[in-house]
Amino acid sequence: MNLNSQLDKILFKGVLEELTKAEKYWALGEEIARNAHATNRSRVAGLFGDMQRLYAGQITLALCRAFEPTSPNYPIRSIPAALDFLNTHASNLRIIRKDFVLGKLASYGLPESELAGMSDVRITRAVHSHFVATLPTIKNPDELSQSLVALKSARDKSLAHREAIEIQDLPKTSYKNVYRLIQFVREFLEIVGSGYTDLNYSSDPDWFAASSAQKLASDLKWLLLRARIVNH
Repeated sequence: MNLNSQLDKILFKGVLEELTKAEKYWALGEEIARNAHATNRSRVAGLFGDMQRLYAGQITLALCRAFEPTSPNYPIRSIPAALDFLNTHASNLRIIRKDFVLGKLASYGLPESELAGMSDVRITRAVHSHFVATLPTIKNPDELSQSLVALKSARDKSLAHREAIEIQDLPKTSYKNVYRLIQFVREFLEIVGSGYTDLNYSSDPDWFAASSAQKLASDLKWLLLRARIVNH
């Protein structure tokens, strides 16, 4: 298996799978929240409340896996794993859509005059450097990193293990920042996946990972209408 195919496996069988899960559970939870005025008055209000909590837990697990740091003990398929792969194999990876990658780097603020003369190796190093610099990690104090800290705390102390700790004592985050983490995964897949693999990824909300999630939300809305829980 060549290097680009190995990178593709990390992205397609790892990062994309977690993004798809997060997108689907987000869309379903959002649909319930959008109709909360009706569902809260229905006979199955408790069911929808439990569903939202389950969806939140699954989004937490998916995002934690997408941002999981690499380990010397076992291989994983996450954004940090893909970044490590880019760094290790920068000299030998083939850029499949070079103009697209250069355009993305320009949008990140790299001067076009500098990009014009870049070799593939330097381009890959620039991609790696950008995402290492912006990657949310539990060690960084920025807002998005602290949102990831909150998710990892929930996963480790409440979802993966039931520790003797009160839920209200765990770090908190906002729906806005959870969605920003989802958007980060989209953006990473768009430039690295589209640039170095045979698949075209997109950070557009209408792309198939998000659009399949919206189809699920539409199906849920159909059920709510047929059950006469909502009327429009």
